[in-house]
Amino acid sequence: MIQRRSLFTIAKDALNKDSGALLKHLDLPKTFDSDADINASLAIQALWRQDYNLPESFVDNLTRDLTFKELSTQVALTYARRYQRILHKLLKQDDAVDVLEAACFSAGELQDVQFKERLEQLAVSHPNDLVRESAIAALGSIGAPQSLSVVLGGLDDKVYIRRRAVVALSAFEGAAVDKALEKATADRDFQVRSIAEDLLRQ
Repeated sequence: MIQRRSLFTIAKDALNKDSGALLKHLDLPKTFDSDADINASLAIQALWRQDYNLPESFVDNLTRDLTFKELSTQVALTYARRYQRILHKLLKQDDAVDVLEAACFSAGELQDVQFKERLEQLAVSHPNDLVRESAIAALGSIGAPQSLSVVLGGLDDKVYIRRRAVVALSAFEGAAVDKALEKATADRDFQVRSIAEDLLRQ
């Protein structure tokens, strides 16, 4: 009942644009608490929608403890876009998969080549499939020609990474891309084949 009342309070404060009340949910306990984690995540989403300008030092402090995964993931998806130093920090959290996947997504949305090298490393060598997939997608969004070989490598990975890689090829041009798309039309997966055929028709 306490949790339900708390969620209702967050929703009410968000509708009323009561940023002060929402900020109270970002005062995290010293040890992990799942309810506090969810509440803080919802509160930071509400603050972002209100375009509330949290200071960089405050946002950085919210990721001091990555056991608060819901909150850290929301920071990666929202305020870390505004404060790229924090996004760089989150992109180095190899063991926090949810946070790292979200950070890759945000880096791709920014379409900034400064993240290219780290994303390439993650796409090639991170052991988690979801991180590799998110990194490949981000490289496609950025579209730096130097990343083409990494994206092409994704075509030899798990099926959902192959799907992401073939979509990412739409950001690149050249004979190597055409050759890879032709090869992808014979992929075992229907979606990979279909995307490759569509791109070849364009």
